[in-house]
Amino acid sequence: MKPTHAQREFTATRQFTDRDDERNLFLGVLRERQALDTYRVLSWYGVGGQGKSALSREFMRLAAEQGDKVAAARINLDDLKMRRVEDALLSIRLQLSQSFGHRFGAFDTAFARHFVLTNPGVNIRQRHPELFRGENPLLDDLIDWSEAGVDALVEGVTLAVPGLNLLYKYLSRLSSRTREWYERRGKVVLRGLDDFTADELLDRLPSYLGSDICDLLERRPHRCLVVVDTHEALWQGHTSKDPNEGGRADAWLRLFVQDAPGVLFTIFGRDKLKWSDIDSDWSEIVESHLLGGLSKEDADSFLRAVPISSATVRRSIVDGAKGLPFYLDIQVDLFERLMMGESYPDPQLFGGAHPDILRRFLDHIGDGERKALRLASYPTRLTEAVINGLAQEFLGGIGHVNWGQLTRFSFMRSDGQEAVLMHDVMREDLQAREREERPEMFRTVHNHLFERNYAVFRDKRPNEIRSEHEEALEASLHHWIAADLDVDDDFFSAGFKSFIDAHRYGCLERTYRLLSKHQAGETQHKTLPMRWLLAQQIGNQGRYREAEEEFRAIWE
Repeated sequence: MKPTHAQREFTATRQFTDRDDERNLFLGVLRERQALDTYRVLSWYGVGGQGKSALSREFMRLAAEQGDKVAAARINLDDLKMRRVEDALLSIRLQLSQSFGHRFGAFDTAFARHFVLTNPGVNIRQRHPELFRGENPLLDDLIDWSEAGVDALVEGVTLAVPGLNLLYKYLSRLSSRTREWYERRGKVVLRGLDDFTADELLDRLPSYLGSDICDLLERRPHRCLVVVDTHEALWQGHTSKDPNEGGRADAWLRLFVQDAPGVLFTIFGRDKLKWSDIDSDWSEIVESHLLGGLSKEDADSFLRAVPISSATVRRSIVDGAKGLPFYLDIQVDLFERLMMGESYPDPQLFGGAHPDILRRFLDHIGDGERKALRLASYPTRLTEAVINGLAQEFLGGIGHVNWGQLTRFSFMRSDGQEAVLMHDVMREDLQAREREERPEMFRTVHNHLFERNYAVFRDKRPNEIRSEHEEALEASLHHWIAADLDVDDDFFSAGFKSFIDAHRYGCLERTYRLLSKHQAGETQHKTLPMRWLLAQQIGNQGRYREAEEEFRAIWE
C-alpha cells in the first residue's frame, strides 16, 4: 500500500532481443581456435535502426561471459573523437590492457612520440593519465628520460621527444622484461621510428598496435576480439563510398586488421564492406551478413519482458516498429512515461508509421524534456558541460536540463568516457524538425556552437595548435555546413593558416574533404580550388601518387 498522492513508479526492463542466428554464429567463431597467422572478419550490415549497435554491445557482453579467456575492445565511429585514428587505437589499446596488461611497447613508444610532436609543451601524463594508471614502466621511463633533457628540434621548437634512440641510450636502465622485449622484437618493429614525421607516424600507428597484439597472443593463450561499430561514419566528408575514391577513409582500419592476424574483428555498418574491390585477398577473409528486421515473435517477447501485459498494446507496438529495434525502444520509452501517470496506456497511443511514432513520443514527454532533447540533437558529441551551456543560452539556465534524465533515454548511449551519443535516427529526425519548424532557432543554435568551437582555435599560433584544436575545427565545420552559415573570410584564411603552418595535414585533409562534399553540385570555379587544396594536403602527407591523380583530374 502507498499514499494516494505518491508518484507511480515503473522502470522498463530491456532484455536484449534474441537474434539467435547472429549470436550463435558469433559465439561459434569466438570459441574457435584461430591460428595466429590467420584472419577472421565478420561483418554485419543493414539500414539504420536495425539494432546493429545493440548487437555489437551484446557481442561484448557475450565475450565478457567467457571470463579471462577473451580480451575484447569496442569502438563506435559515430563518436567524432573515435574517427581520429590515434584516439580510436588508443581506446582499443586501453580496453585490451584490462586483459593483457600494459605490455604495448611498440604502440606506447610510437604514440608518445606522436603526441609530443603534435602537442609540444603539453604534459602527456595530464592529458592521458589512463596510460599511467597500471604498471607501465616503459612509458614511465620514456617520459622521465625525455623530460630530463633529450632534445630535438621540431617545427622550430625545442622539444623532448621519446623514441628508439632514447630506448637504446638507456637500455641498461630498462627492466629485464622490457629489455628482453626490446632485444627480441622492439628494435626491429620500431626501426626508423625517429625519422618519421608526425603524419608518417600516424599512418603507422595501426601497425605498431597490431605488432604488440601479435606479441601478446604468442605469449598468452587469449582470444582477442575487436568490435567496430558504425563503420559508415568514416566516409563523412567523402563524396561517395566507392572503394577506389574513398578507400582512404578506412585504410587505417584495413592496415590494423592486416597487421593483427589472430584477432577476430566484427564490423557493423549500414553498407556491405567492399574491401575486396580494393584487394581481392579480402574476399577470402571478410564474411558479410545482412542484418534483417526482428521477427514479430522476437519483438513480442522483448515487450513481454518490459513487462507490457496488454496483447493489444504489444501488437500495436510491433506492427508500428516493422522489425526495427529502434522504434520498439522509442515506444517502450513512451510506455514507461505513461505508466508513471494515472492510467494504463491506451493502445491507440502506439503504432503507426515511423514518423508518427517519433512525433507521438515527443508529444507525450514533458515540455522541458522535449526542449532539452531538441537542443541535445545539435552537438556531434554531447557532454553535460555542452548541454548546460546550451541551456544557459537558450533555455534560461542550467536548471532546465536534467543530465541524468536526459541520458536515460534508450537512444542515448555513453561513449565510455564523459560524453553520450544520440542515435542517428533520432538526431536526424530532431534536426529535420528544427530546420522545418524553427529555422531561425536552427541557424542560431548552430551558429552559437560554431562560434564556441571557433573560439577554441581562433587566435592560436602554429606552435600552439594541439589535438583539441583539431577537434574544435572539425566540430565548427559540422555546424557551419549543417546550417549553411555565413561566416567571415577570417575563418578560412587566418583560422586555417595556423593549421597549415603547424603542418596539420591530416586534419586539413579531413577538413577539405568535408568542404568539397559540401560544395558538391556547385560550379567548378567554386569546387576546383577546394579540390586543389585537398590534393595539396594529400601530397603533404607523402601520398604522391594519390595527389598526382587528383591534380590531373583537376587539370582535366
